[in-house]
Amino acid sequence: MVCKGSFGWNGNNIFTWNIIMESEERHKANSMRWNIESLKEHFDTVIAGRDELYDQRFEMTKESVEASKIANDKRLDSMNELRSQLNKQAETFLTKEVYKIESKTLSDKVDTLSKTVYIGLGVWIVLQVIIVFVMAQIFK
Repeated sequence: MVCKGSFGWNGNNIFTWNIIMESEERHKANSMRWNIESLKEHFDTVIAGRDELYDQRFEMTKESVEASKIANDKRLDSMNELRSQLNKQAETFLTKEVYKIESKTLSDKVDTLSKTVYIGLGVWIVLQVIIVFVMAQIFK
């Protein structure tokens, strides 16, 4: 007896599993009387057909898992590449500590230059006053 099996979704969204015997075999099975040997043969055939379907289903599931693993690996590779780019970019950023040190150095230089300018202006004003006083004394 030869059985063919199929499984899938029917029109009502219900998962079905069908064991279909060839038409000649079905007619033969209906016309003969069941005895222990024929029942055993029948059940062995049905079980073998279902085992084959289970094996097919297992293989399809296995292939699906492998495909999803490959897709997941590709996704993770692209995420790792993005993370690597972000790390490289972060290396070019100025750290807070470096900023504090550099800003303190610049602030000190600005303060020093400001003091120099104020001292220079003070000296210039004093010189102008001295020059005016000396000129006044000379042209008196």
